[in-house]
Amino acid sequence: MRIATWNCARGPLAKKRAALDALDPDIVVLTEAPVPGPDMPDVLWFGERRLGVAIYAKPPFRVTRTRQVRPIPCVYPAKVTGPTAFTIFGVWTWPAPTYKAAFLNGLDAYGHVRGPRVFAGDFNGNVDFDKTRGRTKWSDGFAQLHSQGLVSAYHRDRPLGREADPTHYFQWRQDRPFHLDYCFVPRRWHLDRVLRSIGGVTGSDERTEAPTPLRCDTKPFERGTVPERDVRFDTFKHTGDYDTADGEDRFPKDSYESLRLRFIRTQRDEVDAIEAFERELTSEGDGHLYGRECCANTWYAIGALRLRQGDREAATAAFREAVRRIPGHPLARGSACRSAGGHSDRVRNRSRAADP
Repeated sequence: MRIATWNCARGPLAKKRAALDALDPDIVVLTEAPVPGPDMPDVLWFGERRLGVAIYAKPPFRVTRTRQVRPIPCVYPAKVTGPTAFTIFGVWTWPAPTYKAAFLNGLDAYGHVRGPRVFAGDFNGNVDFDKTRGRTKWSDGFAQLHSQGLVSAYHRDRPLGREADPTHYFQWRQDRPFHLDYCFVPRRWHLDRVLRSIGGVTGSDERTEAPTPLRCDTKPFERGTVPERDVRFDTFKHTGDYDTADGEDRFPKDSYESLRLRFIRTQRDEVDAIEAFERELTSEGDGHLYGRECCANTWYAIGALRLRQGDREAATAAFREAVRRIPGHPLARGSACRSAGGHSDRVRNRSRAADP
């Protein structure tokens, strides 16, 4: 499945679609797109003015509108059915009242949507735009997506900010490049495909074609080294051995296949755990006597997993959710300070100052 997003900068929609045909996309999100004519019944269009977001797909995929109680500007949902079913959110932010606020409001409004989700489009933002003392930051929104198991396809193993590949040139000037367009997809999609490509968990299932890496450029694996995207997981030292069958090694020790399998098992276990925790959070509004305490501990567990994965932004966001529910949660307060790069003494000093 190939998803394409493009700020087509106005112009005839038929001409823009023809230009994208060379990429052979399955699902397309066009931003700053004009209203489609009657000859394009397959195109969903969202907007409040003459320009908006157009979403369409080619068979066997199909996109349909979702029921909305109240439309949210700048972030528009559509249901995708076909070989893979999910909800796609076309994003095109404008000052409503600010670019950041429009994005964050959209995330909050659709936080209840369950199942696989994709956010794609022109966000008009970058973590490089964040100000140290700013009340709202782009990094907060991206951390929220990470905490929900979504990753930027371009940033699969790169940090956000200071991107080498611009997606926009301000006023068409080559000396004013910016990276403003993103496509956030479920982390598990890639892991499931990689797992099938090596014969499943046991290695004995029929192998499928290896997926194209989420990253835009690839680095060949060299025997004796760790793949670049595996580095932050500290060479699987916490996972135990999953690469044996009938008492014998399934793959030669330290071979590429062995490392891949152990990496996938680590990632799959963690993704399964986070999804289970997120299901637990859905019961927060049931009125249970200990619902708030249970959800605070669940957020703390999610933060601990994110911190183990090396995703400090997502970990900090999860720890703060725990503290928001129970301000005195000692583990979440200390971990939030640590993951944010602070020192736990600050938390203790604040607690003492608050004591009567």
